[in-house]
Amino acid sequence: MDDPIRLGLLLDSWTIETWKFRLVQKLLCLNFLNLVSVEVRGKRKKNTSILSLHRKIDKKIFKPSVDPMEMQDAQSLLEDISLQEEGELDVLIYLGDDEVDETYLEKATFGLWSMIHFNKTSGPIPMPGYREILRKDPHAVSAILVRDKGNLKGRIIQKSWSRIDAKSITRTQEMIYAKSISLIPRSLEALHE
Repeated sequence: MDDPIRLGLLLDSWTIETWKFRLVQKLLCLNFLNLVSVEVRGKRKKNTSILSLHRKIDKKIFKPSVDPMEMQDAQSLLEDISLQEEGELDVLIYLGDDEVDETYLEKATFGLWSMIHFNKTSGPIPMPGYREILRKDPHAVSAILVRDKGNLKGRIIQKSWSRIDAKSITRTQEMIYAKSISLIPRSLEALHE
């Protein structure tokens, strides 16, 4: 591919987790792509589960340098890009947690890309690190799932394993999401070559 990749982002809300915010910052610095579209679907649900309580305790005890799940406002970072340019997208990246309508699968030539996380004993999990510690799983997997018109279930195009810190949810998530941040730029670079 000689031309820069025409990239779109699909968000549930302008407020996104720190790891997603860092991913967007990284994407904006890549010279082989143009971010031409940002679409925000609606409000994000607040997490009030028992996991939130465990994470607060974990952060007090282990004092992580970065909390990958802390919320950041991405609007100032992306507000100049939120108007769709004419022309089809090459890739649409979904940085949300809910299911998306099938109409989004038709918006990009190379499909809708999203990050999924799972371990050997379960399918995709919304917030990795917690369940793995409870089940004493040795690792979690970060992967890019690509769905398109011909493949609604999707296919994994790249994955990476992260070791679990058996004592800290936040440190485990730091490791998992650090790998997640690098997967999409590497896959976009491979697509561009």
